[in-house]
Amino acid sequence: MIRDSARMQPNGEKPPESGGQAVVYVRGEGLAIDDLYRVAAQGAQVALSADAAILGRMQASHDYVMTAVAANQPIYGITTLFGGMS
Repeated sequence: MIRDSARMQPNGEKPPESGGQAVVYVRGEGLAIDDLYRVAAQGAQVALSADAAILGRMQASHDYVMTAVAANQPIYGITTLFGGMS
């Protein structure tokens, strides 16, 4: 069972499309090693949060990276092949 209630549906129930299987929600924060274990070793499903604010932050990040890549702008860890996100 997923410990962090932020990764569950607002009512605390697993979403119906999961078939009752655990789901780890990507929210931009709070991802823990045990979440990765659930996905990698126990087959938990992964889903993006449906929260509009979170999706807005994801879109802004995507737009920033796409603009930088189109302009050949080096971004440490993304376009330089060095750093934590390379």
